[in-house]
Amino acid sequence: MNFSEQSRERYWHLSNATLLKEPGLRLFRSLLILSLLLTMALFASSRSASAHPPASLRMLSADQNAAKITPGRIERVECRANRDQSYAVYLPSKYSPERKWPILYAFDPAARGQVPVDRFKTAAEEYGWILVGSNNSQNGPNKWAVDAFEAMWQDTHERFSIDERRVYAAGFSGGARAAVGLAARCDGCIAGVIASGSGFHLQVGVSQKLPFLFFATIGSDDYNFPELKDLEGKLIKAGIANRLAVFSGGHEWLPVELAVEAVQWMEVEAMKSGRREKDPALIESLWQARLTSIQATDALARRLEAYRSYQSLVHSFSGLRDVATISEKVEQLRETRDVKGLISDEKNEIKKQLELENRLGGLLSQRRIPENRLAAVADFRAEINVLIRQARESQNTSQRRVAKRVLNSLLAGNYEQAQGALRAADYAAAAYSFEIATEIAPDNGRLLFDLACAQAQAGDKKRALQSLRKAVEKGFSDLDSILTNRALDNLRGDAVYISLVKGLKKEP
Repeated sequence: MNFSEQSRERYWHLSNATLLKEPGLRLFRSLLILSLLLTMALFASSRSASAHPPASLRMLSADQNAAKITPGRIERVECRANRDQSYAVYLPSKYSPERKWPILYAFDPAARGQVPVDRFKTAAEEYGWILVGSNNSQNGPNKWAVDAFEAMWQDTHERFSIDERRVYAAGFSGGARAAVGLAARCDGCIAGVIASGSGFHLQVGVSQKLPFLFFATIGSDDYNFPELKDLEGKLIKAGIANRLAVFSGGHEWLPVELAVEAVQWMEVEAMKSGRREKDPALIESLWQARLTSIQATDALARRLEAYRSYQSLVHSFSGLRDVATISEKVEQLRETRDVKGLISDEKNEIKKQLELENRLGGLLSQRRIPENRLAAVADFRAEINVLIRQARESQNTSQRRVAKRVLNSLLAGNYEQAQGALRAADYAAAAYSFEIATEIAPDNGRLLFDLACAQAQAGDKKRALQSLRKAVEKGFSDLDSILTNRALDNLRGDAVYISLVKGLKKEP
């Protein structure tokens, strides 16, 4: 898939739009093009420049030109060997080429390299990590992720003094799947992956031979919640060191405090595995930092979160220090009514989410059958309206969480289908999927604009003008997109179009 710059910008603008006019509830596209990202070519490609960095690169010494990059600041760097590739970089303030430093390569689904670097900067400064965020890798062809990783690998190994035993990758949504795919492909060159909002790439299986550690984060409202919980169970069963941290939020990069926890977790695991020398003072410091954080959570009566955090603490530090007291705490919490009830509620939420997604998906299938369409449309809209009301509830209830997950899941799925139809120049099909998406997010002006473009390309001028009017009414004011998008060319002479443009120009 090849997006134009305009379509990439439009897509990311949409995915950051507020859904249902509720503050904090963000529309993201976790599932968009995930099946295309890092396909089998990533794992079976015979390309001479593979995702596994050449052994020769591992021998390169730190380039003194790294001194031009100011430690303690985020800067943009162009790769010397490929000026089309660039990344955001953060060197800890104490960086010096005289010692080796761990490094984290980060992948954002919209090529926003500075975003993950910002999230991890606090942790990198405290624990001495180099951060690198690609400005090129994004959801799309696997080549984008592979090329970005290769270019960053070569450039950073030429510039910086890197500890080859402690190379890590991080990503959000499709970027998380890219990070996992690269870690699985590069034969142990990546020690651990920090994934936000998504799990494994489709071509990566869970086995005892998995060559990397896995720290995942997921928002309580994220529609990929069932996927990450299922993956957590599989990893535990396979004996793979992993951690799943749940935060209050939607489909998004992990918050700063969890970025710190993820880096701390990787540091502990590195000492357990021998990737770094055991440091008793650091072990005790990390233990106390995590314990204090968990006890604060426990004091706020967030019982399930506290229970799982205590459990993770025991697993992480076993063999490094005495964990008997906290192990007893875990056993006590496991038997409490609160924890048992919350675990049961969580399972029921997942079950309810999947049931609703299946039922609504069935109604969408029925809409394509002419004799069933009217009834299916009415039933679908009725159920969606109930979910919208539930998603707007002020209390963070189980019902509200499920409603948010289902709405965002359906929204992402239909947007994905619309984009696929646009790539195939099937504009009627694109308009059909965009229309369903606007039923799910009726106040999203950007989405209504995309619907108008698809309808215009399909030759349905009347409905395109109606959708364009609704888009403006819902707050869409990007006059430049309206004037320059070629999809709307056949509307430009219409009085409705001219009136809308004049209104946005504030002409008399």
